[in-house]
Amino acid sequence: MVHGYLLHQRFILAVAVDRAYSRHMSEVMIDVIRNGPLIVKGPVKLKDAEGNVYPEQPRMALCRCGASTEKPFCDGTHSKIGFRAAERAVPESAEG
Repeated sequence: MVHGYLLHQRFILAVAVDRAYSRHMSEVMIDVIRNGPLIVKGPVKLKDAEGNVYPEQPRMALCRCGASTEKPFCDGTHSKIGFRAAERAVPESAEG
């Protein structure tokens, strides 16, 4: 059965990709800076909503305030506008 074979091959590929992904994700750390950006450290590829892929960097600061002129990256504007972020995720606000 050709269809079953293709599904099996996709599963093997998915497992291989998942293992590689897990190995790399264990090297990634995301630090939340109080009232500031998200600092991402490790081997991460970033793709924006238009599909543009940014060069891999060992460390990147991602904007959380929404006011950066360098989005998706932080440019320090959060400190100029008095950005205040929630300290922790609020379970009641989770999208579902």
